Amino acid sequence: MGTKRIMKTIFGISSDTLEQFEQAARQSAECGATHLVVTEDLPVAQWQFDTPGDPYPAWYAFQPGLLKTFPPSSIRSFVDEAHAERVGEILQKRCAILRRHNLRGVYHTTEPQVLPEALYALHPDWRGPRVDQPNRSRVARFAPCVGHPGVLQLYAEAVHLLLQKCPEIDTFLFLTIDSGSGFCWAPSLYPGANGCDCCSSDDLGERAVNFITSLQESAKREGAALEIDLVEIEPRSWMRQTFTNPRTLATRLPPGLSINHHEGPNGNRFASGRFCNLFYNAFYPVVGLPRPVDFLRKLTDNNTAGGKRTILSFNDGLNTDLNTALFKAFQGKSAADPLDAMRLLHQVAENFYGSDSAGQVLEMWTAIDDAERQLSSLDFGPFLLMGGLLARWITRPFVPFPEDLDETERESFFPYLFQARDETSALNLIDIQAMRMFEGWGARLLVEQTVEVTLSHLSRARMAAESLNAQPGFASSLMVSRLDLLACLLRNGRHAVAYQAQLDLMKVGLSPDEARPPPPLGATASWDHLDLVNTARAEIDNTERLLDIIAANPGAVIDMTPEGSPETIMRFSSTLQDHLQRKIRTMNAKWADYDRLSPPANP
Repeated sequence: MGTKRIMKTIFGISSDTLEQFEQAARQSAECGATHLVVTEDLPVAQWQFDTPGDPYPAWYAFQPGLLKTFPPSSIRSFVDEAHAERVGEILQKRCAILRRHNLRGVYHTTEPQVLPEALYALHPDWRGPRVDQPNRSRVARFAPCVGHPGVLQLYAEAVHLLLQKCPEIDTFLFLTIDSGSGFCWAPSLYPGANGCDCCSSDDLGERAVNFITSLQESAKREGAALEIDLVEIEPRSWMRQTFTNPRTLATRLPPGLSINHHEGPNGNRFASGRFCNLFYNAFYPVVGLPRPVDFLRKLTDNNTAGGKRTILSFNDGLNTDLNTALFKAFQGKSAADPLDAMRLLHQVAENFYGSDSAGQVLEMWTAIDDAERQLSSLDFGPFLLMGGLLARWITRPFVPFPEDLDETERESFFPYLFQARDETSALNLIDIQAMRMFEGWGARLLVEQTVEVTLSHLSRARMAAESLNAQPGFASSLMVSRLDLLACLLRNGRHAVAYQAQLDLMKVGLSPDEARPPPPLGATASWDHLDLVNTARAEIDNTERLLDIIAANPGAVIDMTPEGSPETIMRFSSTLQDHLQRKIRTMNAKWADYDRLSPPANP
């Protein structure tokens, strides 16, 4: 890794249980990491879903905001104290594990984060900007104004409470302007620039500087050295930037504080890499698929990006042995050249599976990477996350008249849709959080082409995995099942886009219940009719296959909530198999409805 000096090596590894976290800590320490993210997979703050039918809290209820997790005494009655105690206890136990392994903790969340409306009723001067996305929420949500001294005092007390319980935590990674967080009058706020009148003429950058500086000073009073990186959501082409000149802002910061990765006071890069939650990868909700080519790419990028800290996300953690081995192999070596990268990957494959299998293993890994890179062309947010999970393509029935579904037929998907608009929008497969990026025949052709090419790469990976199945160490890997599951989810996405495109076309000018004479004898079904019903049948068969894979490997191939925890908008649960069966039953009960769209065949 050249002469670059790294002060902190931060790993983020998903861990549902303390046993898993202990294993993650041991593996991190063994390969030289100094820090581990402690805030992954914490209990969801269900109390923040305070308005029936409003899905927006799903974006921040899993984020352990400082004020709801370590609430000062003056606001404890406004949050769920039991939830705060539970999360605080888990963090305390995780930090005890870090202590045993001589590691430090990293706290990742969104800030300044939404606070309850009842608190603003009592302290109206604490109300900051509206931070929800108006097309994705049914209730206006407000973050606190960190320009107010009273709010900064709350955060100072929260830092005090956190460090009392978790003195191992010495780094905050904050995302802002997303997931229920933001600063007054930021131009990039989802509802548009807004905030309290007292901040309207202030400098946004100065408020951000004061916020993180005050947190660091609060830690100093506790005898702790706290480092903070405050980063805006990376703006897409249609979004506005938050901090227009973060390098200049960095000149106002002391060492250890950073805005958009620019550390004070000289603006050097704070860290290379970034932390990503479990669900933010191209293959989620499938778990366990190795992605060492992508992991090596991140190692290489981190090595050239600068910064005295490096951050590596391991996602679901099921391939931590492989990733830590790759991390160790990378030390002191170059992989910037593609040939060097392949040699390094081949060496790791040899070490894991033997020289006879290394070539096939490398073929599987590169095919998986090719599939991931191909699928990225549909990334308006990961394709399977946005459609398969948040729009519930996976469990909702594809039927020609979804408005006719009864409560029993809806209950397996409708309560979990991330949808805040009207019912017509909710029942449209392609209305994904008020985005219709996959609407129409042009989008259908793009999705079909992308999915087909992605599936061809997965087919290569599957052939390699099949040939490896007899090898020691591979027989129980579930690799083939995971690849088959991913293929099913991709076909589900292709079917959803194709089905809605054809359905929209057939419903133009339609009066479905208007009396019509029977078609003439010998009439055949139209191409439109056959395309739609055959897509529906393909989806039923695909769902049957999906059900078989999950039933044979419960909890091992697809991410679910911990045993006994309910399904959420962001995560399936043990009810998934029942919901898939209900989808199949519902679709099979609606075949006659297609005759309301166009005349059936009359042979």
